[in-house]
Formats: sequence, structure tokens, C-alpha cells
Amino acid sequence: MQNQRYIRQLLILIALYSVGAYSLALYSAKTVTADNPSSLNSHSFGTRALYQFYGLYFHVQRLETPWTAVNNQTKVLVVTAPYTRRPRSKEARHLQSWLQHGGVMIYCPSPYSDDDAKLPQPADDITTKISEPGGVIAITSHSTPLLTNVNKLIWHSNNRLVLHSHTFVPIVNDVHGCLAAVAKVGNGEIIALADSQFVSNKNIAQGDNAIFAYNLVAHTLTQRDGLVTFDEYHHGVGFAEQESTHRKSFLAFLWRTAPSNLHVAFGIAIVILVLMALNGNRVLGPKYELQPPIDDNSRNIVRGVATLMRRAGADSIALEVLTADLKDAVIDRFDLDAGLDLLDIVAVLRRQHSPLAEELGTLFVQLSAAAASPPRDINNLLMQLERMRRMVTVD
Repeated sequence: MQNQRYIRQLLILIALYSVGAYSLALYSAKTVTADNPSSLNSHSFGTRALYQFYGLYFHVQRLETPWTAVNNQTKVLVVTAPYTRRPRSKEARHLQSWLQHGGVMIYCPSPYSDDDAKLPQPADDITTKISEPGGVIAITSHSTPLLTNVNKLIWHSNNRLVLHSHTFVPIVNDVHGCLAAVAKVGNGEIIALADSQFVSNKNIAQGDNAIFAYNLVAHTLTQRDGLVTFDEYHHGVGFAEQESTHRKSFLAFLWRTAPSNLHVAFGIAIVILVLMALNGNRVLGPKYELQPPIDDNSRNIVRGVATLMRRAGADSIALEVLTADLKDAVIDRFDLDAGLDLLDIVAVLRRQHSPLAEELGTLFVQLSAAAASPPRDINNLLMQLERMRRMVTVD
């Protein structure tokens, strides 16, 4: 019955964990680390404020699938590096076609980006270098609509753009290099910023940064007829696309495509199952060990007979039987000569400095006197004798 109850509890725990793991699989990827330039990140390095800001003027959405899902409804795609997932060649080719047909990509590279990440041209010709910290940048030229009503930008970045392609035209510079540039790609364009710190939560409200960020989209979306899409897939949000039609292993495929937080959930599941297995081994296994009886059956019979004699009124016989039982117990306990009488036993125990010597001596004197002349009330003596026998046997 106990085993069945434990198995039921085990099955309930497994069912609860399965439901929790499934929920985590659906929603855990909605959380990102504090240093991730994601629109889901409300910390200083995140871009959630920019997402909310664009939502006041445009239709915005988050992309939780590869770039191959970007369609003509998306007019502006916001891509911030570094990536948790590496963009692949198929995605770059699709984005290249999307740009040719009029899409605008706001691209924030990073010196820590994966060199093997695939990007559409000419974004793949951009690198960044670490330079001196920026600061207040006065805008004196408004030759491009992107700088309309922009007079002062606050840019604390240490990074500067390195433009290997002449297609890019710098639009914001400081004494240390290029901070923003634009390149035409067919009917579309790529707007490159030195890094995502400019549009980060801690920086977007400073100076005229928000105006500049608004212009990056407004020059394309003059009406609310298109989407501003934030790339979250490459920040680890959502399930990964299968890279090959040949699945080497279904389990490996599930592991590779799952969000990173689900990997953590799987590790927790392993720990829980191990703990449950250990606990089950303890509960379902041998729980108690039977200790061998201290007394043999003959002694149990002797004490039983003595008890019956007491009930029958034969107290003197009970006294004699229990005295002999105590004597045998003491001899066994201290490995004494079986021929010793009670007083000799006490003398030996005193020489051995036994803590029971004095109490046994007093009791044995009373037993010797009772054997010669049984007292009228022998019950108290019998109780002392039984108590001492238990003490000798147990201790």
C-alpha cells in the first residue's frame, strides 16, 4: 500500500513537471539576459524603450523566426548584434531580396559578433573598431532627412564603423570616426549604427536621440501602412529552424532547435529525477533492519513462567527463578565464572570498577536475605530484580 501511494505521488510529480516544462518551452524564451540588446530586455543594454517608442507611431512586432519569414508587410527591420543565434546564408539571401524590393534594415553591428554570421550585402562589408568614448555630438548639417530636427546626439559608444564598401555614406561622425552610415540596396537601404548602445534603454531619451531614431523609420513609413519588425530570433527567442533536411538524430534535432531556457529546464528535470530515484530507492527498498533478539527463547520462557507464578501467588518461586535469571544475565554480560554466587559476583565487579557493582551489591544482599527468610511483601523486590535484569541486558 505504501509503495502504491509513493508511485502515485511520483506519477503526479512527473505530470506536473511535464506541464511546467511545456509551458516553459512556450514562454521561457520571452526572457533574455540583461546584456542582450533585445527589445524584450528592460535593462540598460536592452532596446525595449525603442520598441515602445516606435509603437506610439507605427505598427511594431517581434520576429521570433528566421529572416526567411520577413515579408513585404515588414517595411523596417531592426537588427542588433551580438547574436545568440548565428544568421545563416539562406536568411541573408532572403533579406537581400527583401532589401532590393524596398525594405529598410536598421543594423547595429558589434565588435563581438560572430565572424561566421551571414549578412546581406553590403552589411557584410561593415566591421567595427574600438576607439575612444564618445559624448555630445553637435549636428550642423541636415542634408539628409534622417537628421531633420536633430541638433545634438548623445553617443557614449567606444565603437566606430569601419566601412569597407564605398556604397555606405557616413551621416554622423565625430573626431574618432563614423557613427552612422547609409547604403542604398536596390529600392531599399541599410542604415548602420556603430552599435546598439545608441538605441539602448539608457541612451534613447538623451539629447535628440529619440528624434533621430524616429527619423530612421519615418522617412520610409510616412503612413501606418507597414510594420517595424524587431529581430528577436537571433537573440535566442523562439524555436530554431532545422538546418538540414537530413536529421541525424531526432533528439539532437529537438535539443538544437529548443530555446536556450528550455535547455536549463531539461537540466533541472535531470536533477529532480535523480533525487526522486534516490528517494524512491530509500522508500521502496528495505526501510527497516530486524535486530537479532538479545535474549534467547529459553530466557523468555523462564520469565514468562515466573510471571505466571507471581500471578498464582507463588512469589518465593518467582523470586528464585528471576534471581537465577539475573545471575545468568550478569555472568553473560561480564563473562564471569558460572560457579560464582551472588556476593562473589559483586566482589569481582567491584574489582573491575563496574558502575553497576554498587547497585547489584545492594540488590544481591537483599536477595540473599530474602532467600533465607522471604519478606511478607515481595512485589517491590521482584520489581527491582526485573528492572536490574533489563539494565544489565540492555546496557
